[in-house]
Amino acid sequence: MKQIASKHNLELREGVYCGLGGPCYETIAEINMLRSLG
Repeated sequence: MKQIASKHNLELREGVYCGLGGPCYETIAEINMLRSLG
């Protein structure tokens, strides 16, 4: 992924990515849980 981003002059930030099923909005509890995970 880093190589592809570099090749296309795209900024790539490292971190923790998560995906939740939708279409729906997350509850406050879910948002807090995701924050605590990193």
